[in-house]
Amino acid sequence: MNPNRSSVPCVGCNRLFFPASLPIHQKTCFAQNAFVALPCPTCTKTLRTGNYFNHVKNCTDEPVAEAPPRQALVSRDSGPIGPVEADGRIKCRKCRRGFAPDRIAKHQSVCHEAERIKYVRDDENQVHNPPRWVPPPKLRAPRQPPASIHAYREQVVELPPHRSSMPALHAYRKAPYDLVLRDASNQRGYGGAKAGGIDTSNRTSAGNPLCFSR
Repeated sequence: MNPNRSSVPCVGCNRLFFPASLPIHQKTCFAQNAFVALPCPTCTKTLRTGNYFNHVKNCTDEPVAEAPPRQALVSRDSGPIGPVEADGRIKCRKCRRGFAPDRIAKHQSVCHEAERIKYVRDDENQVHNPPRWVPPPKLRAPRQPPASIHAYREQVVELPPHRSSMPALHAYRKAPYDLVLRDASNQRGYGGAKAGGIDTSNRTSAGNPLCFSR
């Protein structure tokens, strides 16, 4: 009995393994060699080894509905589409840029949508943030050059002669010390004046530093 008949080759690395250990090896091998083509055992669709186990786990026998061609996917919001130009492209109605026939509808819908969002945002900004009144800039008068200092020095103002009606003031003279003493002839109303000499009575000279004690 040939032992090679019981071994199965791996699709990713072409090595021989037993049927029981092959699925365990393929999980590691397909992760390392993820770009090997492999048919699906359920739907016979060609897959890459990196997506093999995920596809087989979710694959069913029901036929998958094919997506409609891109030319039939025309958005209602895209608006009218212009004619095909000489280079095979169609210009957008909004930005006047050329696109392929299978992409003009999607671009034109997004282009019009961007315009609508722009207008809505502008309206909201005007409501929430009304424009503020900005005062106009102040107009300043042109500055005049400063006058020369020498111009003021040359101006000599002559004042009229001053005539005063007040008499002239003279320097005063100090009175001699003898006049400070009270004259007995002028002090007639006091008892000390009758006796002659300086009045030293208590009623007139009390506390007088000039009084003399007898």
